[in-house]
Amino acid sequence: MRCFVLAVLTVGVFASNDDLWHEWKRIYNKEYNGADDEHRRNIWGKNVKHIQEHNLRHDLGLVTYTLGLNQFTDLTFEEFKTKYLIEIPRSSELLSRGIPYKANKPAVPESIDWRDYYYVTEVKDQGQCGSCWAFSTTGAMEGQFRKNERASASFSEQQLVDCTRNFGNHGCGGGYMENAYEYLKHSGLETDSYYPYQAVEGPCQYDGRLAYAKVTDYYTVHSGDEVELKNLVGTEGPAAVALDVDYDFMMYESGIYHSETCLPDRLTHAVLAVGYGAQDGTDYWIVKNSWGSSWGEKGYIRFARNRGNMCGIASLASVPMVARFP
Repeated sequence: MRCFVLAVLTVGVFASNDDLWHEWKRIYNKEYNGADDEHRRNIWGKNVKHIQEHNLRHDLGLVTYTLGLNQFTDLTFEEFKTKYLIEIPRSSELLSRGIPYKANKPAVPESIDWRDYYYVTEVKDQGQCGSCWAFSTTGAMEGQFRKNERASASFSEQQLVDCTRNFGNHGCGGGYMENAYEYLKHSGLETDSYYPYQAVEGPCQYDGRLAYAKVTDYYTVHSGDEVELKNLVGTEGPAAVALDVDYDFMMYESGIYHSETCLPDRLTHAVLAVGYGAQDGTDYWIVKNSWGSSWGEKGYIRFARNRGNMCGIASLASVPMVARFP
């Protein structure tokens, strides 16, 4: 996809080029009827112009990340927010039932990528369902299951979407990772092969005979503390986190993302912090998203770290304690 974006950037006026528009629609399997085609093309053209202008700033060394065309390029940010983002309460607004985390190891590694230890499954795609919280939950579960049971499993987001309303979640209308943990203290979690993802909420079809893992408790960090989050991720494994998504995040392609417009006290999307590191003196988090592998760096984003809890990445962080069910 990067080569396609570079080809686009060599063209003077994006939206005037029919070939580029049609090629983008072909790649992302987009079809429109009549006036809607013109409407979507106009939005696409404005987004592509923004991508071009931003990437020119990157080439001048003014920003540390690039933007690119993806499956969202025909949406306004307002449309994108309605389809893909939710409102997640901060931990300070809720009575957290987790255990405050205190690192008990003598040293936390300066960098870690849990993908190298098989703690992280393949990138998934939530589709047009506000179920990011379920993907964040299963991602944290998958890491801890690998750590404790020495086995890999890809857990069911659909079970959490369908079965956790009594614990305060709302299916595709949003949810909260700690509510999912509370549910999983009482019920086991099936794998996605037994309970596959549908991207719509349906009746709960949980079958305890097929459950694979459970939550015994969970760690949380003090809201907004990136040092504590580093300790948690560095010693325990991938952590469920939430952040505020802005316009550029929607079109992120590569590099270390830094935002001046997102807010640390507004959380709109749940993701998974799978590690951290530094490049040329810039600290970053390695974050797994749930928008498919064509977004970002094969489904991931390197997210600026130690920038005052940028976008709220340390405002709602947790790691479950996981055991085999029952």
